[in-house]
Parts: sequence; C-alpha cells; structure tokens
Amino acid sequence: MDNQMNQYDNGGGYNNGGQGGPGGNGGNGNQPPRRPNLMMVLLAALSTVLLVFMLWNLLFGGSGNSQEVSYTTFLEYVNADEVEAVEVQSTGQILFTLKKDARNTENAPTAMPTYPFYGNTPVTYSTIIMEDLDTLTARMEEHGIDGSRVLSDNSGRILDILLYVILPVVLMWILLGVVFKKMGGSGGPLGVGKSNAKVYVQKETGVTFKDVAGEDEAKESLVEVVDFLHNPGKYSKIGARLPKGALLVGPPGTGKTLLAKAVAGEAHVPFFSLTGSDFIELYVGVGASR
Repeated sequence: MDNQMNQYDNGGGYNNGGQGGPGGNGGNGNQPPRRPNLMMVLLAALSTVLLVFMLWNLLFGGSGNSQEVSYTTFLEYVNADEVEAVEVQSTGQILFTLKKDARNTENAPTAMPTYPFYGNTPVTYSTIIMEDLDTLTARMEEHGIDGSRVLSDNSGRILDILLYVILPVVLMWILLGVVFKKMGGSGGPLGVGKSNAKVYVQKETGVTFKDVAGEDEAKESLVEVVDFLHNPGKYSKIGARLPKGALLVGPPGTGKTLLAKAVAGEAHVPFFSLTGSDFIELYVGVGASR
C-alpha cells in the first residue's frame, strides 16, 4: 500500500504519468522545444521601425519643413507680392509660405530638400517680427496676403509629445520586459527582488478520498474540513471556525500530495503545487534563495 501511494506521490501527477504534473521531477523531457514567438518578432520589428522613424525626425525633421530667414527678406517678399499666407504666433514668430511662382533673388531662401516623410508639402519659412503688429497687418492687407490661414496647428504638440516621448518609453519598457523574461528574470526592468517561484494549477485533480487507502485519521480530519467548506452554516451554529490550513507531516512517499489532491478534488477547487524552496522564496523573498 505504501508503494502504491508512493507511486501517486512521486509521479507526474495522478493519471498523468510522465506529462509533467506538479508533483514530479522529470515530466518535462517530452515537451517539444519552444519556437520563437511570432508576436515578439513582429513587436521587435515594429519597434525598430518606429525608433528609426523618430530618430530621422529628430535629426532632420526640425529643418525638413521649415527654414528661418531674416525679417528683411520677409519684407522683400511681401513688397514683391510673393507671399501666399502668413501666420503670426503669440510668441512673436512669423510663419509664411511663398507662392509657387516666387522669384529666386540673392536674398531669397534656398530651396529646402524634400524628405520622404513630408512628401510635397510646401516649405514654411519663419522669422521674428520686428515692427508693430498693426503696421504688419496693414502691410499684409495692402498686398492682399491671407493672414487667416493656419500654417501650423499648435494643438498637434500633444500628439507630438505622445509620439516622440511617451511611445518610445512604452516601447522600451515592453522590450526590456521581454528581454528580462527571456533571460529568466522576473519579467520586467523593475522586477529585481521579486520572487521567481512558479505555481502550478490543476483545476480538476480527478482524485477523491476513495483513491487514498489507509491514513484513516488524516482522512477523517480532512473530510471534516471539506464538509465545512460545503456546509459552513452547520458548523457556524456551534461556534466553529474554518481552519486556515492543514499541515501534513511525514516522510516522502506516504501520500501527502495524494491527500492534498483528494481535498482539492472533493472541494472542487484548483490544486496548487510548488516546492518548499519556491514556497519560502514566494513569501520571504529572493534573499532566501541566495
């Protein structure tokens, strides 16, 4: 009888043989090797593309669609009726675009290179206002310049912050989490000091008290605990309280794990199994494992 219970206790789990149950030690040998996760590969590729895109905009985006010119050059274009639209910002900066047929004088801004991310968008020039705003407005009205057109949407700064600040941080956090997980860490860059204990859950053990032979006294106590779980009112009337747990003590092979599975099977609850060292690490910390 002890040999039979020893087989149940030290095997790969009841009725599972060598499928790697929580009670055994060598049930993982038949599992196929892990294949690379396609989602992780796609995430890494997407993150690389986004980082390259943001790096390109950081290096070339600031001058890819705007060029600073002197206020004198701006007035020359205004007097020559070659300015298409003007926007005066609250910071005192002027943004303007030129007409397509604007002349190219010696003081004219040079043509800006076209980057693939900007397409054929018109080049915007900027300068600093050097005269009274009313005078500038009158000068624009005199030359028929559209001053109501919005050349730059300031509300897009929130989107820029999300794109260039928050998104890279989130992507780097995800990538670091994946790297730490692959390296066997605790699953995140801030996971240092957390427990690495693994908890195995078996929803239906398929084991009942009928499968346990012998151990009559231990079975009687555990049957009462299970009955307490199913009928708590009967015990509450007499002032009984449900115990917080039961400690099964005995040498290896005497059926402790089988009894625990039987309790879980009779109570219809999940069965958790972990080694003693992982249990200490789970509640005490990784210092115990070191």
